Amino acid sequence: MSLAIDELQVEPDEDDSLWYITSPRTYKGRIDNGYYSAIDELRKLINSLSVFNEDTVSLIIDDSKLPIKVTLNPLFDDQEYTWTLRPVQFNEIKGILWTELNDWQKCCWEEQLKTLKYDIANQVILNGSPVVPEGSKLGFYVDFVKNTTTTSKHQGFKFFESDGVFRASLVDWLEQQKMISCNESWTAPSTIVVSNFSDDDEDINKIIITRVSLDKSGSFHDAPWPSSIKKKVVDSINTWKYDKNSKPIPIGIGENCFDEIIPVMEPEHQLETLT
Repeated sequence: MSLAIDELQVEPDEDDSLWYITSPRTYKGRIDNGYYSAIDELRKLINSLSVFNEDTVSLIIDDSKLPIKVTLNPLFDDQEYTWTLRPVQFNEIKGILWTELNDWQKCCWEEQLKTLKYDIANQVILNGSPVVPEGSKLGFYVDFVKNTTTTSKHQGFKFFESDGVFRASLVDWLEQQKMISCNESWTAPSTIVVSNFSDDDEDINKIIITRVSLDKSGSFHDAPWPSSIKKKVVDSINTWKYDKNSKPIPIGIGENCFDEIIPVMEPEHQLETLT
């Protein structure tokens, strides 16, 4: 039995090609395998800048040309923090050469861009346009799924335009469940999953919660929901159910919804596709 060389080659999970990177407050750039060290630096900085309020920092991305620029802009002062990223090649005679993104690098960058758009900051601008366009309504899109040992059925969805009303409805729903588990989705941006287990463990009802924007045409789109916030929400849901002295679920804190009718957490529309 013989295999061709192409059959033995496996694409790497990440882009480990050579990239030239500059970081804020540094006079010299560096050559790295991939750009992930720069993303780690960005995460650490934004966590320190937004320790009290995630809305105090905006993320500006420009990948319309090389070098790619990623900028953190704290809204409380005029300081900006910019990273530049561009692929390079090493030539034994000429040294380091600028190069364009190849197909594999483009594919990897598109995946990384999803993280930057949805998982880092609430306010994100990509190539001059906000990820959440002006005039859009931010809210939570809840997909209701019923799982059995043999089937999985989407029962519909509900859109909550008010964060405070959503939190109140979620709390009412949680109080009625016997056993729940909450976790972040590994496959969808801006999404967490809350599972409700039945007594016999055969039926599992899930609500899939996604941060979305509703545009003027009535279409839903994924919206930024930083992982730092999602983690707090997940931890809060998992502990709140069993410890009533735990901190409130950190969604819509401070919003007054006492005069509003709190809707039941149940589907009211047929499933729509997010974009």
